[in-house]
Amino acid sequence: MVVDAAGRVRRVTNVVSRHPSVFARLGLALLIGMAFLLTLVLLVPALLIGLILISAYLFVSRIRQMVMGTTEPGGVLDGRRNVRVIDRSRD
Repeated sequence: MVVDAAGRVRRVTNVVSRHPSVFARLGLALLIGMAFLLTLVLLVPALLIGLILISAYLFVSRIRQMVMGTTEPGGVLDGRRNVRVIDRSRD
């Protein structure tokens, strides 16, 4: 009987030692949760700042393109008329 009980205790001890304790599981869950929150705290503002910068760049480039398009040769504010130039030096 004593040998049988010792064998059972040994088997139970082996099974229990292979499984992590409740505190180890809780600690691992807390570690994963903290890593996730830290990632969110760092990534979300970085993504928002990047989105704002890209939007501002695209807005400024669109406005610049509209302004430069009006002053380029052939643009609305070019100041030249659509007149054909006749070269009279050949005559």
